[in-house]
Amino acid sequence: MAEKKTSIPSEYRISEKWDKCIESFVVNFSAGLVAGGLTSLVLARTGSGRAALTGFGAGTGAGATWTTCSLAFEESQEKAQE
Repeated sequence: MAEKKTSIPSEYRISEKWDKCIESFVVNFSAGLVAGGLTSLVLARTGSGRAALTGFGAGTGAGATWTTCSLAFEESQEKAQE
């Protein structure tokens, strides 16, 4: 018996990518915030130095997610053009 090949509508694929990107953002941003905060407690003495290191950690996490999601959406766009 031949198997039916079901195709997933593109709306669901895009929605799934957005869900993964949002989840990844929350995880990476939080991890960067915690890592930056802990690093700032060890390395910085002033409040502004601690804020800068914590912000850098959070920004690094957000930037990593941006790059990953950007590549995922570009890849899906290239597949759609083929």
